[in-house]
Amino acid sequence: MVMMSGGVDSSVAAALLQQAGHEVVGVTMKLWGGPSDTGCCAVSDVDDARRVADRLGIEHHVFNFGDDFERDVVQPYVADHAAGRTPNPCIECNRHLKFDRLFRRADALGFSTPATTPVWWPHPMVPASAGVPMRPRINPTCCTCSTSRCSRGCCCRWGT
Repeated sequence: MVMMSGGVDSSVAAALLQQAGHEVVGVTMKLWGGPSDTGCCAVSDVDDARRVADRLGIEHHVFNFGDDFERDVVQPYVADHAAGRTPNPCIECNRHLKFDRLFRRADALGFSTPATTPVWWPHPMVPASAGVPMRPRINPTCCTCSTSRCSRGCCCRWGT
């Protein structure tokens, strides 16, 4: 199972895992909807992920976590702002949805090794001859991923 946001990193991850001979199923979280559906995690991102999956010839599923998103990300975000704090909704989304709710869904569906986007820069598709060293980059995605989750396989790194 590859978590596909509709962006380049997750699309390349799906393609590379498929090229390496893994059975790949793409999944995307639907978090928004309605007239204010803009910005990150919009329905258009779901459509982008679906198009990539179609192009790769892989199965694609959309999981509607809108209620979870509202409860675990949006409401605390608004409350933090009202209290004068500066929250990071992406970190809370990763903590509650990507590395909890989505992993529990993967478990329920029998996926043993969920894969997500990389924390290495430059992109693995950059040829070694480019002379750019591979080095870790700071990625807020992974700071909420528990050791037990990350040790399961491809979470937070390119395809093992």
